[in-house]
Amino acid sequence: VKGVNDHEAPQIASLVEEIGPDRVQLNTVVRPPSEPVEPLSQDGMLDMLDIFQDAEVIPDWNWHVPRDMEQEIVSLLQENPCTVVEIGEQTGLDMRDVMKYVKILEREERVKRQSQEGKLLFYV
Repeated sequence: VKGVNDHEAPQIASLVEEIGPDRVQLNTVVRPPSEPVEPLSQDGMLDMLDIFQDAEVIPDWNWHVPRDMEQEIVSLLQENPCTVVEIGEQTGLDMRDVMKYVKILEREERVKRQSQEGKLLFYV
């Protein structure tokens, strides 16, 4: 996780080498996290492959929102702020996709989030 344990990667890699697992998979935050953390970039993950020599990177790097879904989500949020559950209900999307898409749209500054009455709402 960017800024949390990425600086400890060489020490972790050393321990992994001592343990000798069958395989090593590297991952980062992909869905919107409950904590205020950011994912490593694709370049950051590729840098980790220099440290963890035989590891594989497993997050989905296809970080884009299909154009029709982007328009549908943005239009929905222009009308009314929604939770991820409400976005899923209105669009018919799987919750994992909703969470991924709103995070991408947040990163692109197309949508914003706000906590209101204990609910996490997304809006434009």
